[in-house]
Amino acid sequence: MVQTPPDVAGHRLAAPGVADGPAEVLARPSDLQWLPEGAGIPAEILRVIDRADGRRLLALTESGEAVELDVDPEVAARPRDRGVVQVRRARVFAA
Repeated sequence: MVQTPPDVAGHRLAAPGVADGPAEVLARPSDLQWLPEGAGIPAEILRVIDRADGRRLLALTESGEAVELDVDPEVAARPRDRGVVQVRRARVFAA
């Protein structure tokens, strides 16, 4: 049987051990990474929230999905910046 990886905002995500078919993908904001370019889910930053321990980015993917991610305070990010969200860790569940 050939397994089709789940689709996340128009991009495939490897999910070994999950049955073929609809799936739910769950990732915490700390499981995601922001890059100004590269492979990942294209997105635009809507808001940057500075906190004592880091920054929270609120972004919108090209497919219209809202994403929150936590980054280090040194990460250069401003509203309207375009880049990519990379999934470093995620849990995938058969739907």
